[in-house]
Amino acid sequence: MHSPQHLVRAARHYDGAAQILVRNAVSIANKFVAVISGGTLPSIGEWVICECPARVDLFGGWTDTPPICYELGGSVVNASILLDGKRPIGAKVRRTATFDILLISDDGCQLCIKQLNDLLDYNQPSAPGALVKACLLCTNIVKLSLGKTLAEQLQDRFGSGFEIHTWSNLPRGSGLGTSSILAGAILASLWFAFGMNVDRLSIIHAVLCVEQMLTTGGGWQDQVGGLMGGVLHATSRPVLPVNVVVRRLLLSDELVSRLRRHLLLVYTGKVRLAKNLLQNVVRNWYARDTEVYSTFLTLYRQSFEFVGAFTKGDLEEIGRLMNIYWELKKVLAPGAEPALVYSMMQQLRPHVYGQHLCGAGGGGFMVLLTRKPDSQELIRSEISQLDGTDGVIVTEVDFDFDGVCVLVGDKKVELL
Repeated sequence: MHSPQHLVRAARHYDGAAQILVRNAVSIANKFVAVISGGTLPSIGEWVICECPARVDLFGGWTDTPPICYELGGSVVNASILLDGKRPIGAKVRRTATFDILLISDDGCQLCIKQLNDLLDYNQPSAPGALVKACLLCTNIVKLSLGKTLAEQLQDRFGSGFEIHTWSNLPRGSGLGTSSILAGAILASLWFAFGMNVDRLSIIHAVLCVEQMLTTGGGWQDQVGGLMGGVLHATSRPVLPVNVVVRRLLLSDELVSRLRRHLLLVYTGKVRLAKNLLQNVVRNWYARDTEVYSTFLTLYRQSFEFVGAFTKGDLEEIGRLMNIYWELKKVLAPGAEPALVYSMMQQLRPHVYGQHLCGAGGGGFMVLLTRKPDSQELIRSEISQLDGTDGVIVTEVDFDFDGVCVLVGDKKVELL
């Protein structure tokens, strides 16, 4: 290594090798994907519709990220939520009479896949339809190396092509887990449209595989919150393959009602920019940066304290841990607290037990635990006193205890 250029080149090679190792390690989570075939294909033109809640992370986020989740262990508390009383993320699929695959996104963009070569850019996240393409290949419904054309595969196996619609009613960069949850909705709708059956935990593990195929490399907490329903504690042990175990917290009706009166979501109006954020966090983990390692260890251990405080309904302790969670997030992701968000948090501090930005931070939604119940108007008034907050929206947290909803025609499918 005789020059800076050689050092940079070597670092890139090592970084690329590490990403391949993580990808291969996570891909064996497909061991926990159980798909039951032999069901009845829906009729031509009959829609299979899958709708999912968003998720709010409450404690432990980042520990679900490979390789942390299988080297240290992962432990996350999050909740499934509705927005405006609806599940905001979804996909729908129907069989068509033509032997191709039509993709239609919520912005009206259409892409018709007529040959296998059209699927080859599935591992380029910015390519049109990359997420759906990765899902199609992950399900093994379409295979690149089968020796048959796309039309032949579709005709032989299903006697039809497919039309796939995807949507999200959340703003871009919301911090509410959109892309991973959307992957789960796509996988579920595809499998049921193919006449197959699958359970929620299988979809959770399949999304892990999809994101490795896509090279975005996400963790497992988003799809847990978007599929399971309720307030959840999900964990993975420090072993391979990654096996996500999910437990719904048992909350009394009185406690749920109380939490609803104290929890608020605030859309900051600022788009979260997370480019290269995941890679930087993973690099710091592999460098065994002392502060980063200590932060992950604290996140993991205190997530169990958070479970205890939440099930007891100790609002003051929940809020204290939420504030700790936010400080830990900022250690892992410098720049996660933009100036506007800092000003908002300072303005709201006297009125909340705790607060933090959802997801990786940097923008999107903020979750608050207010000191007084029914404080929506108070919070809105306090925020309005700050410059640059015209786009801020304050809304109540509406828990979704059912999770993913799948309809085949007009018949609801019960997922385990």
